Amino acid sequence: INSTAFDWWYFDAVSPDADYSVVVVFFTATTEGFWPGLPAPSGTATWAFASVTGPDGTTVSTVTAGEGYAIETSGIGSSGVLGATGWSWNSSANGSKYQILLQGNETEADGTVTLTSVRDIKTLPLINS
Repeated sequence: INSTAFDWWYFDAVSPDADYSVVVVFFTATTEGFWPGLPAPSGTATWAFASVTGPDGTTVSTVTAGEGYAIETSGIGSSGVLGATGWSWNSSANGSKYQILLQGNETEADGTVTLTSVRDIKTLPLINS
């Protein structure tokens, strides 16, 4: 990361019955590198955001700031831990299943989100940039 670039890990899903949706995003950036002019939460450039929308349309969101990330990749999968927060993710090596943990911090978020692909990852086209 630098003053013009940032990393983020974005996860979203809808429950099989379409009653619930969830978005979880892990960010790391310099405060200048993340959408210039938008200050990072809590004066840090390492944080995560979670939002859950229920069947009645009510949305509950929370943000937590961390002390850096530990990120690993395996195949096309990845895992990451947002330091000192209890928030993390872990995937299978083929990227078909992710587990996101939101636990043990000052936010009201406490739980596990499991995402399972409904398509064979190997058949998806690769994006070249």
